[in-house]
Parts: sequence; structure tokens; C-alpha cells
Amino acid sequence: LNYVFDTKEKITELALARNQTELIPENSVMLTCTATIGKVGINKIPLCTNQQFNSFQCSEEVLPEYLAYYFLLSQDQLQAIAGKTSFPHITIGSLSKFKVMLPPIDIQKHIATILSKADKLRLKRHQANQTVYKIIRSAFLKMFGDGIPQNRIRDVAEFVSSGSTPLGGEKTYVADGIVFIRSQNVLMNELKLDDVAHITEQVHNQMRRTWVKDGDVLLNITGASMGRVAFYRGPDDKANVNQHVCIIRLNKHKALPEYISHYLSSSNAQKQIWTIQAGASRQALNFEQVKSLSLYLPPLSEQQKFAAIVRKTQTLRDKQTQSTTQIDELFHSLMHKAFRGELVAEVKRLSENENKIT
Repeated sequence: LNYVFDTKEKITELALARNQTELIPENSVMLTCTATIGKVGINKIPLCTNQQFNSFQCSEEVLPEYLAYYFLLSQDQLQAIAGKTSFPHITIGSLSKFKVMLPPIDIQKHIATILSKADKLRLKRHQANQTVYKIIRSAFLKMFGDGIPQNRIRDVAEFVSSGSTPLGGEKTYVADGIVFIRSQNVLMNELKLDDVAHITEQVHNQMRRTWVKDGDVLLNITGASMGRVAFYRGPDDKANVNQHVCIIRLNKHKALPEYISHYLSSSNAQKQIWTIQAGASRQALNFEQVKSLSLYLPPLSEQQKFAAIVRKTQTLRDKQTQSTTQIDELFHSLMHKAFRGELVAEVKRLSENENKIT
């Protein structure tokens, strides 16, 4: 389980009272139910949350770890409850219809223990993958960390724009077609395209202005994911973006996408991004604000050296990603066996054998 609830934001007791908000007791199962659906964890300290979470305090008959793993396995069911809308949401009412296979508590403990051990091995692989990003970040800081910003994005960009959502929204998506990149696909210095949406050639041709080209830098400009940035590598004009993603097309005689992407992900650039929109009625950047972002622009030869480091490191990451995928598949296979009853039957058989021996 991904225990991400080590809170950094604080709230006073007075604010709690004014908002009629109660602290969620420790060892509650936490489930994201708005926009990003299905992330799950267990809080280790009392905390409060915004409206994006639902929390569950388990009775003596339910082990929190067991319920959390059950949610983790049931992503398709949770997505179906949330509905296919531009802003998916799971209400308490709809979630009350969610059915859970509930064996006796001792069986739950056995299942949770087995899955926890497998999950920890999976987590170690993911942590090893993060080392790759640390290598790149370390190289960036060593090469460019002392650079003083004297240029702006407009000095190196030939084109800055975002796309739009086709009329009809998700109803226009097809199983196979033109890649349609949304904000959830743009992570920090990584494009995650395993769950990317697709649109038809006809819709793509109607959005010709935002055809994506090899080397385009993609920057999220709205919402909680604002500031996440990555660069696209692929054939020209065979992908498109929605309105939440800004295309920054570079003059490649001045700046390289590997450098600009990692610069915009740096703490200084991120501070700029969030400072610019501070006080606005919604979290969003417009194109002029994107163009106005300041940056340190080293000689192209230095950028090329950094790009070479990025490419070599990404080759290693790709190999690790393949291994990670296999480990994740094995883990999900184990969860399926657990909640289909196969693992329960095996645990019961082992328990009976132990009792016979004793």
C-alpha cells in the first residue's frame, strides 16, 4: 500500500471547529474519490482531509489492510461507480453499494500478511526506479544549479499553445487511433501513456493547430497537476493534447527539450509557476504567463551533454520499467487469487495441517 498520508499541511483546532471537520482516527482506510479515483492507503496519524477523500474506520470484523488491498484490486469497479465524466466522483451513497468478500478475521490477516510481503518487494523495485530520476536531477544541479535566469521561455519557444477537448468529451474516445494526451499522462519529466486516450483521424484533423511534434515540451497548466512537465518523443503530428496541457515547441538551435523539461521541473521554476497563479480564482496559467517564465539558458553544447546523460539514464530506466511491469503483474495476479478465494482455500488448508500436527 502507498502510505502517502504523512501530512505537511497543518490546520488549527479553531479551523476544524469552524469547518465542522473531525479528525480521522489513525488506522483508517483512505480512498481518493474525486478526480483521481482509487488511490488507497492507511493513515498512521490522526488527520483531516479535503473533499477528495473518503475514509473508513473498520469494525472488529474487518482488517484495515485487508479492506485497503481489496480496494486496490477493485479499480475497475471503483471507476465504474465514479462514472465516465470529465470530473469523476464517488459519493458515499454509491460507495455503500460496493460489495466486499469478507472471510473470517484470521483469514483476512493471513491474506493481508502475504500481500504485504509481496507489496514491499514491489515497492523496493519502484524505489530503485526513483534512483534513476535522482541521477538525472543530480547531474542537472551539478551542471546548471548556479545559473542565473536571464532569459524567458518566449526567447526559446517557436510555438506555445494548448489543445481542447473534442465536443462530446470522453464519448469521442476510441480504442485505437491518434494518441490524445491529457494532464494525467504528464508526470514530472515522464509521459505515462499506458492508459492514454485515443481520438479518430477526423477529430485529430479538426485540431490541427495542436498536433504534437517530436521534442515538444508538454506542461500542465490547470488544476492540482499544474507545473508537471515532460517532453514528447515520437513521430510528428501523430498525437494531440487537451486544453489542460500546453505545448512548448522549441527553437532547437537554442534549447533542447531534455534541458527545458528538467529546468521547468526544478524548484525555482516550480516556485515561479505557483507564484504567478497565486491569488487567481482558479489554478491555471495562460500562454503569456508560460512565455514569461524566466530560465537560465546555458550554451547548446552544455545542454547536449546533459541530454546525453538523460538518454543513457532513460535507457536504464526503460529496462527497469519492463521488470517493474512484470513484478506488478505478478502482484495483481496474487491479489486476484486472494480475493477469488484461491488463496483463502490454501491458507485454510495450511491452517488445518498445522492444527493436525499440533
